[in-house]
Amino acid sequence: MRKIIFALALAAALAGLGAAAFAAEPADPAETLRLALMLGCGDAKWTPAQMAAQVPGALAARQEPIPPRGPPSGTKWTFALPGGGQVLLESYTRGGRILTLLAEYDEPQARGPRPLLAAVAGEGCFLASGRRLLYDESGHAVAVELLDARMESTSRRELLVADPPNGRDPGGVTVAQADTGVNYLLPEIA
Repeated sequence: MRKIIFALALAAALAGLGAAAFAAEPADPAETLRLALMLGCGDAKWTPAQMAAQVPGALAARQEPIPPRGPPSGTKWTFALPGGGQVLLESYTRGGRILTLLAEYDEPQARGPRPLLAAVAGEGCFLASGRRLLYDESGHAVAVELLDARMESTSRRELLVADPPNGRDPGGVTVAQADTGVNYLLPEIA
């Protein structure tokens, strides 16, 4: 039953993309990521050429194992697009069951593809959430826009680089918080 539903969903997605399926870059990157997630959910043992034929506009596909760092094992697919962009699909499984699927669309740029859109599906292959990177005029990533399970904006953003808040030093012992990133907009930190 799951294979039939998967095949119908895949056929509907390809039909819905129509002529855009053969454009240089996806007309709708979010729809392309949904399709990639559906491919990851299928249990078909396709060759790279067969996988590439399923992703709109893909020229080629490459499959490689993700080195295990514990019990889950993974597979990474890279789909090359004609304009220089790419779609990445990572699948993590344990005991033959899918734990997590990650799909990413990297848009073409002069220096090579840069991440634009990501989607996450969990066990059961349900799309859980998405993220869109926002860039400034000079091409630097400045924020992550949070997307819902429909890949639509939630109107929430997380700044990647925020200015420290204004304030005064109350004196006393200086405490530093070291992290990979500090969101100065959180009330617990501000």
